[in-house]
This record gives sequence, structure tokens and C-alpha cells, in this order.
Amino acid sequence: NSFCTLLEETMPRVVGEVRPDGVMVITLNRPKAGNALDPESFQEWQALLRKAAADDAVKAVVITGSGKYFSTGADVRAIAAGVMENPDSMGDVLRNGSAKVCTMLIDFPKLVVAAVNGPVVGFPAGLLGVFDTVYVSTTASYSMPFLHLGIVPEGGSSFTLPATAGRAVANDVLLHGRVLNADEMVRHGIAARKLDCTGDDFRKAAVDLVASGVKKCASSSLLEAKRLINVEHKARLHAANKAETDTVVSQFAKGIPIKRFAAVAGAIGKRSKL
Repeated sequence: NSFCTLLEETMPRVVGEVRPDGVMVITLNRPKAGNALDPESFQEWQALLRKAAADDAVKAVVITGSGKYFSTGADVRAIAAGVMENPDSMGDVLRNGSAKVCTMLIDFPKLVVAAVNGPVVGFPAGLLGVFDTVYVSTTASYSMPFLHLGIVPEGGSSFTLPATAGRAVANDVLLHGRVLNADEMVRHGIAARKLDCTGDDFRKAAVDLVASGVKKCASSSLLEAKRLINVEHKARLHAANKAETDTVVSQFAKGIPIKRFAAVAGAIGKRSKL
């Protein structure tokens, strides 16, 4: 088991494949770690988004996770270790990592879809609000325990979740830690629809659904429609992303999250040894 985990860490954390139908599938690829996102993950994710935006053969992007999880969120062990080694580094880590991914997705010119194959936690859950479309599997769930870690909502979610689900549900999730299941994600507008399958069947169904839709559209019409739909929201999304990032950095500067991150990292380490 430890050998498999070590082997996984030598492989790309995020992988991309362009299908003949013009859909690029970006897969978060640390299944043994629940697709937790460390600084390298964010850099690889950004590189693939740049490639997709520049490649005329790519008409749409689908982002999903390998294994059982979409993503369990930030790799708290990596972040705790990095911040303890260099306490002043958190601003750069965030602005060049998660916040940059959020910025790129807000500005991404092509159709970008999240295929949520399982639980999504923390930053990537918050990020769902900037995708054009979200599909969920029957095993998907949605939670953002930011406050438990001494930080605040990220991924633009302080704006997108109240705007999408309404203030009452958003506060229940963001302030009280409510976990939503797949049906609730659809009911509250976080996801467009639930596909009645899981695992590889779900990933294939979601990508095929996107490909089928793209095939029916004139490429220029798809791009222009997305631009028109998003034009009123982009400034608000960028402002939310910046405000959230600045506040998280401020929380780290006060030393509030460090002990909480270290405690979670220690608990994860103990479980991994069992």
C-alpha cells in the first residue's frame, strides 16, 4: 500500500487527454490521496488549462477525478509542512496555486464542465460555481469545512453559492458545515443534473454528454454564448476570488489555521499507517 502511494507520487498529479471529438478530459490523478491538491497539482492543472485554451482542436474541457473522489480538497499535510518551513510563503502559495486556477477558470474562453464522480470537499467544491456546467454521479457529495480549518470560503464560493443556492442554504453549508448529497446538489442549483451511474461509467457518460452537445453547436456560437452569459458575473467572481484569497492569507498571518492544519495532517498520517 505504501509502495503504491509512493509510486503515485512520482506520476503526474493532473493528467489531460484530448479526444478525437474535441473534448479535453482533465483528471485529478492522486486517487490514493483522495485527489488532494498540493502546489504541484495546481501548477499541472494550470498548464493543462493553458494548453486547452490555446489548442484550436479543443472545443470543451471536462474536469473529473480518478478513483472514488473528485477531490478531498487541499493537501493539508503539504501545506502545513510548507508553511511551517516558511511562514511567509502562504500568500505566494495561494496566489500562484488555488487562486490562480480559479482566475483561469473564470476567464477560460471555452466550455468547461465539472464531472463530479464522488465527494468534493473544500476549495474544489467552492470552485464548482465558476464552471459552466456541473454533472454529478450518484455517489457525489459536497462540503466546504473551511471554518473548521481556520480559513474562509474559497473558489469564489462566498459569491457563487448564495447566488446559486440562496442565502439560507449557502449559510448552512459555509457557516454550519452541512454536507449535500447528489440530489441536493441538483435541487439547489449547484449541479445541472445527476447521471445515474458511478465510476468509469459516470466519467464516460458525462464526457459523452458534453461531446454530443458540442457536436450540435457551431463552435463560434458556443464561445459567444458563453461570453454573453458570463459577462455580467466575471468582475464579481474575480473580486470574490481576490477577497477570499486576501482573507485566507490574513488568517495565516495571524497564525490561526496552522494548528488546525497540523492536527488534521497528523490525523491523516495516523490513518495512513493503519
